Amino acid sequence: QKLNFYRLYFINPKTGLIGHTYEFLVEDDAAAIRFAEVWAEDAPMVLMGRRGPVKGWSRSSEGD
Repeated sequence: QKLNFYRLYFINPKTGLIGHTYEFLVEDDAAAIRFAEVWAEDAPMVLMGRRGPVKGWSRSSEGD
């Protein structure tokens, strides 16, 4: 099966700037969301796919 590229951005809540990122390949958006939630931190996150934003989290425990 074809894998798709995703990038997970961790946003520094104090500065609003990107603190760090993870890049990974998975089958689809649903798999990417599950994968991203494993890496969740107590900071805002944005999951980007090839076609743009997939999901954002304001904190690790809540989804937007």
